[in-house]
Amino acid sequence: MACEPLNSVGTQATRNRRLSMHRMAFISVLLATCTILCASIRPSAAWELVTREEVKRESTAPHHKAAHAAARPGAPIITVEEPNPKRRITPPVTVRVTFRPQDGATIDPRTFRATYGWLGIDITRHIVANAKLSESGLVAKNASVPAGSYRVTLRVADNRHRVGTRTVEFTVHKR
Repeated sequence: MACEPLNSVGTQATRNRRLSMHRMAFISVLLATCTILCASIRPSAAWELVTREEVKRESTAPHHKAAHAAARPGAPIITVEEPNPKRRITPPVTVRVTFRPQDGATIDPRTFRATYGWLGIDITRHIVANAKLSESGLVAKNASVPAGSYRVTLRVADNRHRVGTRTVEFTVHKR
């Protein structure tokens, strides 16, 4: 028996089956890729803005109200957008700060420093390790902060070595 050539209907049916198989394979690969990507996009793990040891050290220290130093003319302006002390703050906390240089200067993000409390405990590494820090400011999400009152002082300098300072006091409430 000799093989008969496929008629045009048979050829079209074969093409349709091949296209259908290619589409199914493409959709399978696309779904697998989406599943992998979605699984890898999880909320970032909480990090400590202030450790329990730092809170303990600060809570036992004497708290004396000090006069704020006058801002140096032309120093960068630091604006704390979050946490907003005028609103109820519950963990996790987002820290969102903007830096604004003056007189044509530029901010040097490497000079950013953060201190906690009246003792001035350096918490810079806690923030920088979990933040997106740039010349325009920083954003650090998902900070684990126990209920209590906090005083954090932020500093940043510009390329003219002028240092801007902002102190923010806020209270974190239990969830």
